[in-house]
Amino acid sequence: MSIYKPTRVQWFTAVFPLPLVVVFFLYLLIDFSSLDDNSLTMLLLLFIPISFCSWYTCAFINNYITSKLPGQSETVKRGMILFGVHFIWLIILSFLIFSGLAKTSFLNINFVKENFFSAIVLGAIFNIIFTIIWQVEYIFKSWKKTLAEKEWIERELLQQEFDRLKQQLNPHFLFNNLNVLSSLISEEPNKASFYLDELSKIYRYLLRRGSEDLATLEDELAFIRSYAALLKIRFSNAVQITIEADDGKSGGLLPMLSLQLLVENAIKHNTANKAMPLRISIKMTGNAYIEVKNNLQRKQASVPSNNVGLANIQTKYRMLNIENMTVQQTDEYFEVKLPLIKTELKILGYEYTYNRR
Repeated sequence: MSIYKPTRVQWFTAVFPLPLVVVFFLYLLIDFSSLDDNSLTMLLLLFIPISFCSWYTCAFINNYITSKLPGQSETVKRGMILFGVHFIWLIILSFLIFSGLAKTSFLNINFVKENFFSAIVLGAIFNIIFTIIWQVEYIFKSWKKTLAEKEWIERELLQQEFDRLKQQLNPHFLFNNLNVLSSLISEEPNKASFYLDELSKIYRYLLRRGSEDLATLEDELAFIRSYAALLKIRFSNAVQITIEADDGKSGGLLPMLSLQLLVENAIKHNTANKAMPLRISIKMTGNAYIEVKNNLQRKQASVPSNNVGLANIQTKYRMLNIENMTVQQTDEYFEVKLPLIKTELKILGYEYTYNRR
């Protein structure tokens, strides 16, 4: 059986209030005028281990009963049992101590018997105070543990959701581009060759980084430039993408494929033709955000959506406890600001570090 180790709060009650309890207890029960200096010293030295053992026993009882009734719904029941057990232990200990001291003739102790009940009441009050303090500590620790477990479960659910959303991207992305490539092969073979080269760059990136949740700003910008080249062939001047970001200025990270998802989202929900081109701008603001903005010209017919775009990105930021991603829509434009993520961050006790390859 392992030795019980008191908590920090229990040790604090032993260091600070316990000596005061002992002094008050002795003051009520013993006639100090009958003691000489040697007897007083011996009495105090004797009570140091006695009081410590009493405190340790109470702490052990508190831990044992708490372990048997650990639930939050059992707090009242647990408290009443602890008060009762501690009170019984106090009476037993008091009788044992003072019956033993009465037989110790060398101390010459005279007891104030009429104060015995008052001393028991005082001891019970302090026992109640100690028990409340210890139970408050236990409830607080249990609450923190429950909160951490809840957040861990939420993170796991969010991770599963993010993985599911990310898995939907590749088939959808591949299907669109293969359709374009198929038409180019027969109509414009040279463009088809260029298109295939850019597409292969994109898929090399997806194969190399596809299992990761975060990507460097540099990699994301390189990816979106290749993707923009494909869109240029696919839509000609109907979709115009401008990129104004110096990827060398920041070492931040972005959720994987976030820029591509926002661009695809803009194309999916807006009309785009030569007379009314869809203009998408990607730029860095204040070295802290990447802003993706497009003019708003909604399609007349409703577009089926599985919410892969924004939901994917918002899910990842929620997993990282980052709340300052902003989405703004007016009658003229739709804008999303993605906060750059630090290369090292700690969340719920877990450390996330991006290792550049």
